[in-house]
Amino acid sequence: MKAFYCILIFLTGLSSCKDSITNKGADFKNSPVVGEAVIWCDESLKNVIEQEADVFERSYPHAKLQVHYAPEMIIKRMFYADSIDVMIISHGLDSTELNGFHKREIWPRQYMFGKSAMGFVGNTDRKKLKYKYNEMVDLLTSANQTFAIENKNSGIALELTRHLKGKSLSDKVYALENKEAVIEWLKSNPEGIGILDWSNIADEDDPNTDELLQNVSIIEISGILPVTENTFYGPQQANLNEYYPFTRDLYIIRRVGITDVSLGFASFVCEDRGQKILLKAGLLPEYQYERWIEFKGTEKYNVVKD
Repeated sequence: MKAFYCILIFLTGLSSCKDSITNKGADFKNSPVVGEAVIWCDESLKNVIEQEADVFERSYPHAKLQVHYAPEMIIKRMFYADSIDVMIISHGLDSTELNGFHKREIWPRQYMFGKSAMGFVGNTDRKKLKYKYNEMVDLLTSANQTFAIENKNSGIALELTRHLKGKSLSDKVYALENKEAVIEWLKSNPEGIGILDWSNIADEDDPNTDELLQNVSIIEISGILPVTENTFYGPQQANLNEYYPFTRDLYIIRRVGITDVSLGFASFVCEDRGQKILLKAGLLPEYQYERWIEFKGTEKYNVVKD
């Protein structure tokens, strides 16, 4: 939360900065709305980040973003090797990772901006489409169930191991080239289970997403908490806050402390417009902004009680 409050300071000044630049000319660099930033982003987040970047650049024409997309694990290796300064991935840095940076006197800044999920899918003819959380975790370490995930460098395998409490994934968990390959695999493996990054297929208004989801059945998984352990949930937006257990936290992570366009973009993604874009894309925004609705002439309406 501390990081978020810090970037809120910039949000209040973005509009005034924009007016000042328009009136006086862009005569300075390294500000939240002037200059250029290079950002590397998990390719599964491409659809939503492209929208965020487009609106940001339209709003602040003197700010330019070079966004490159690659599998998450490749991006993280470049970040650790000091090859890149800003990355957008589907989880934050843990204490071990942070300690490694701190020993090198590097202090990454992390900005969580939303939630996605890992979606479990089956063949369209699959009968069993509901699993208890513990049952699914046990299957991931068992030789009795085959799984296919998209791209071994996607970070899905690493995220799954966080649920296994020290156990290893089964040898029956295969990595295929992409989500399309996973869906083709399910056609010839009706008892198999595919695991997809939900952020890539969350936008229900995307015709490609609609076509893709017609070829699979969504598997529902029970919650972790006692009040949800007997109820089953899919990875849809409404279930990502407290119910669906296989969620992924979305982060912008910067290894630099300077005030530049990458900070301006992080601020934008976390503020009202950026969060609306995330909501529209079918993901769960981290920050819910209040809406005030004023009703006039309410005396014309009758309140109906059941």
